[in-house]
Amino acid sequence: MAEAFRKLMAWASFFIGATGMGFLMLGVMMAVTGIGRNPLLASGIGLVMLLTASLISGKAFPRCPRCGSDLIEDGRCQVCDYDLRRER
Repeated sequence: MAEAFRKLMAWASFFIGATGMGFLMLGVMMAVTGIGRNPLLASGIGLVMLLTASLISGKAFPRCPRCGSDLIEDGRCQVCDYDLRRER
């Protein structure tokens, strides 16, 4: 059950992050072209969605205790090569 919840949170983080990036690009294009009423609102919505995706990914993915990276594959950190399965 925990693995299914983790996968659901990972997908939610992906979709919220992608939508947030879309809103952020929309706000930039609104500001550049002068189309639309409030480009700062669209940019603000995008930033809030990106922050939400970052918080969700922080809970969904394991972190390396040495460097803080979430790039963990097969129990090893891909950045600093720390083995998370190692017993102390």
